[in-house]
Amino acid sequence: MTDDTKKIDGGQILKDSFIFYRSFAEAIDDLPDREQLKVYQAIKEYALNEHEVELTGIANSFFKLIKPQIAANNRKYLNGTKGGRPPKKEKPNNNLKGTKEKPSKNQNISKGEPTSGQPKTIAKPNENGNGNVNENGNGNDEKPPPFFLGIKNKLKEKGFPLDDDSALESLIANTDPSWFDGHSFIDFVADVVLEEYSGKPKREQRRIFRKLLFDAANLRDEYPQWREQREKEDAARLKKDTREKALAAIPKNCPKCGAELSSRLCCSMHGWFDFQEETLEYVFIESGKGEQNFSIMFENFRSGKKAAR
Repeated sequence: MTDDTKKIDGGQILKDSFIFYRSFAEAIDDLPDREQLKVYQAIKEYALNEHEVELTGIANSFFKLIKPQIAANNRKYLNGTKGGRPPKKEKPNNNLKGTKEKPSKNQNISKGEPTSGQPKTIAKPNENGNGNVNENGNGNDEKPPPFFLGIKNKLKEKGFPLDDDSALESLIANTDPSWFDGHSFIDFVADVVLEEYSGKPKREQRRIFRKLLFDAANLRDEYPQWREQREKEDAARLKKDTREKALAAIPKNCPKCGAELSSRLCCSMHGWFDFQEETLEYVFIESGKGEQNFSIMFENFRSGKKAAR
């Protein structure tokens, strides 16, 4: 376990730190102060304690966009605290004193190396950089970690499968883990290949993709800006969708008497509803609460303008 983790009752691992992305802040900055506080508290609780805070309205919508990234980071963090593969248990030596163990028929004997009573075997490397074995296994039916498989699946989904596990392990070891989440570096390279080399045969596209994925330093320089732009587009799309959804939730009855509201969202006896852009909610304004409110309601009636618009 690393220095920035600790355990509580039940063995749950708590974190003392987490990654907060610039795109999170840029999206949350557009919210009213009250809603910003709710989202920040939800991020803090989920990232450090894996506790989900109950949210409603626009704060809930924005947190849903951010939550998958935090969950992915938490999974990678948890995998890192497990320490990889446990050491192999030594087999008891049941040979009689002075006898030498004979190699099995399938056992490879290294040449040119001194022996010390027992032949040495040539071990086939099958471990990746974090101590977990790859899909070839090690005889104990161990599986590669979800992070490793997730990257292989992503490559396959984009149409550029990669079966060279050693090369993939090298890529993982030399790349920021966050580059494999969300709008990933794999997505970026795939987009470049499909846009600039669309006229080439698929086999040639795969060769170019692999070359760019491992060796194109210029693409690694360009990727952060590409990702930031995609995240801004996501935030803008979410903001637009959230507003349209809130606008569509039009109140139908007066909260005072239960009467059905007119097309102007008004009740002739008690008041009207007005849509608040800051909170994306319909707020009921009672008539008689002040001369200014009455004037606004009268103007809405006179102009035939819906309060929500």
